[in-house]
Amino acid sequence: MTPPDGTGLSHWSTRELAKYLERAENVTVSWHYIARIWREESLKPHRSGTFKISRDPAFAEKVADVIGLYLAPPGGAVVLSIDESGRTGAR
Repeated sequence: MTPPDGTGLSHWSTRELAKYLERAENVTVSWHYIARIWREESLKPHRSGTFKISRDPAFAEKVADVIGLYLAPPGGAVVLSIDESGRTGAR
């Protein structure tokens, strides 16, 4: 499952899941244990195949600014798009 609202998380990390399980479910496991299970089961929650909306309260305003640059760029401007996914290496 995705992290519940209020956690501020878009996806689980092993450490955040371990903390959440202890706090919310009263289940104590180490993040090492969670990492081992994810590895053994080939689970990669950080590599979701779905689009995630930012939880930034100013997200809509920022998107409108970027789209505005594409639709009506200032004279002589060049608009570049950068992928900040953190992936390295070409495929």
